[in-house]
Amino acid sequence: MTVATEVEPTSIWALYESVAPGDWLQQGDLIRFKEEDRPAYYGVVVTADCDLGNRKHSRLVTLVPLLSIEEIICKCLAYDAFENYKDALHQYCKRQLSIDDVPLTPAFLGKVKALVREGNISDEVVETAAKAITHEDWVICVPKLRAMFTAAGISWPKALDRFAKQIDSRGDILRLLAPPLTPDRVSVVWLRAMWQARVSDIAIRTSEAQERSGIRVARLNSPFRYRLTQMLGQVFADIGLPDVPAAVLTRDIQEFVR
Repeated sequence: MTVATEVEPTSIWALYESVAPGDWLQQGDLIRFKEEDRPAYYGVVVTADCDLGNRKHSRLVTLVPLLSIEEIICKCLAYDAFENYKDALHQYCKRQLSIDDVPLTPAFLGKVKALVREGNISDEVVETAAKAITHEDWVICVPKLRAMFTAAGISWPKALDRFAKQIDSRGDILRLLAPPLTPDRVSVVWLRAMWQARVSDIAIRTSEAQERSGIRVARLNSPFRYRLTQMLGQVFADIGLPDVPAAVLTRDIQEFVR
């Protein structure tokens, strides 16, 4: 039986205090990237140790992002929420934009999209909702989400509760704690958003940091490291099956009642 215990950041992350000669990147390493045109961002190495050690990675390393709670909401969960609350968002746009067509129809969405692209929506909250239902690009942030949901009659506390449950239960999200000495509150791994970086762009030693965009700052401890790779395999190797109607099971069980 597994017993749940409270954990500290240091039980999840091991800080690198020194670097041995010949040291190289390892699976579970946390990399902090800093580029001129964007804020600092973090990635966890998921390339296998055997590939890293034997140089079987074509000088590329695969990472998954370590995000803050706000980032996982805005980059991932918000889009699920748009689908979940699409009826309320469509009705809100219909009222505010005075469109006669039936919501959710191609004709309705076409008119909303035309207003968005022509820049004919003066209210920022209405414009945000219009972009959300028409899949137009916009910079999602929590204050804008809250304003949009509230205006559309969607309970913000319930939406937050939904986000929290998704973070805890989704198979492509692993909730951790922010690494020690990290100024950014990054604590959630999103497996589907993996990307690759060149090994030569990642500094192992602080003396290399000036020349490279990424620097290794910590390593994910086991069993969290193993859980991460296990979840990664499940996300990308899982085989989806069509749903078997529940009525079939009910019918078969009912045979034993007679």
